[in-house]
Amino acid sequence: MPRPPRPDPLGGWHHVMNRGANRSSIFFDDNDRIEVGQRLCEINELFGIEVHAYCLMGNHFHFLLHCPHGGVSPAMQRFSSLFTRHVNDRHGRDGSV
Repeated sequence: MPRPPRPDPLGGWHHVMNRGANRSSIFFDDNDRIEVGQRLCEINELFGIEVHAYCLMGNHFHFLLHCPHGGVSPAMQRFSSLFTRHVNDRHGRDGSV
């Protein structure tokens, strides 16, 4: 049975963290880090999510997001999907990042 969705209040602040599968690297070069910035700009435009801080580590990242209109889950689903596709296409991989 899946876990119920987390509350997503309007105007909420979220600390989002994601780590690579099996704690493996998710950033293989600077282009991967640049891609994160581009995707964060995209979710800002599409979902109105404000990125106040971020930290990119070798095998994980942290984001501090303000969501005036809610919608952090669909925004992060889109971000994760696009970033995974980028890494897999660029580095000849498939599956989870």
